[in-house]
Amino acid sequence: MKLYAVIGTITPDCGEFIHLYGLHTDRKAAERRRAEVEAAARRANEGEIEDVAPRLVEVVEADGDAAVDISLGGYIE
Repeated sequence: MKLYAVIGTITPDCGEFIHLYGLHTDRKAAERRRAEVEAAARRANEGEIEDVAPRLVEVVEADGDAAVDISLGGYIE
């Protein structure tokens, strides 16, 4: 079974936060969630809270019931 994680990065003034927005067994459902998060980010970027809106949202695929080591990114200053 494949699992699809919807992850996004938020980069405030210093550092980076990585959020898990959904974990799905269907790729289409994961892509729909990705679109929802991206639309919410665009709306947030129109206001004054752009530093808390996700900049990058992606779907990461992994095998279920398997050990994985997937880098979700990060930031060190």
